[in-house]
Amino acid sequence: MVKTAFFKEEMEIPEGVNVSLDGNHHITVKGPNGKITKDFSHVRGINVEIEGNKMIFTTHFPKSGT
Repeated sequence: MVKTAFFKEEMEIPEGVNVSLDGNHHITVKGPNGKITKDFSHVRGINVEIEGNKMIFTTHFPKSGT
């Protein structure tokens, strides 16, 4: 069975929504419906970046079903 060596997913950030990262695993989203902060420190091997109006998630050798 062939394994995926690299996985990259991009997600558009809607207009009027502000997304910020604290480190690599605390994501805060503020928008017209309020504010929410999530801690993803339990997720190993996933990198999160913000470039312009996109959030980019990357990982090497993800488990199947990703």
